[in-house]
Amino acid sequence: MDGIPATVLVVEDEPDLADLYSAWLAPSYDVRTAYTGEEALELFDTTVDAVLLDRNLPKRYGDDVLRELRHQTDTPVAFVTGVDPTPEILHLAVDLYRRKPVTKETLEETVKELLFLGALDDVSRQSLALMDKVKQLGATVSGLIPTPTEVARMLDGAETLAQVDNVVGTVYPPDDDLQEH
Repeated sequence: MDGIPATVLVVEDEPDLADLYSAWLAPSYDVRTAYTGEEALELFDTTVDAVLLDRNLPKRYGDDVLRELRHQTDTPVAFVTGVDPTPEILHLAVDLYRRKPVTKETLEETVKELLFLGALDDVSRQSLALMDKVKQLGATVSGLIPTPTEVARMLDGAETLAQVDNVVGTVYPPDDDLQEH
C-alpha cells in the first residue's frame, strides 16, 4: 500500500474488547472502532480496507450490518464473534469467520488474510471464503458437512461463481432470509 497503512474497521459492542482489538492492530494499521452496528455504518467509507465485525450486536445484528455493507462495497469482512457458525454462513457474503476468544496473533493474521482476499479476483476470493467457512463449520459440527477436500472435489471444474453457488446450494439449500443477494 505504498507505505500507507491499511484502514481496519473494528466493530464490537463490548467496549473493553473493542478497545483491546484496536490497540493490538494500531501499530500496523489505521484503526477505526465502532461499538454498534449503526456506528459501524457511519464510520465506514471507501477508505476502509478490512472489517472485523461482531455478529451478536445489540439492536442491529451483525448479519444486517454485513448486508448493508455489501450493498455499498465488496470490502473484505470477517466475523469475529462468540456465535457458533451454522451452515447458514455459507450463504452470507462474509469472507472469514473467527470464533471468540481470539488472540492478538489470530486477529493480526485475520486482517492480513482479509487484505489478501481483497486483492483477489471474485472467483478466487469466493472460493477461499467458502473454504474458510467450511473449515469453521467442520470445527463445530463435525460430520454434518463435507470436509474441505470433499468440497474441493465438488468444486473441481467449477468455472464460475454460479457453478460454485449451485454446488453449495445443493449441499446447503439457502434460507431466503439469509441470502446475500
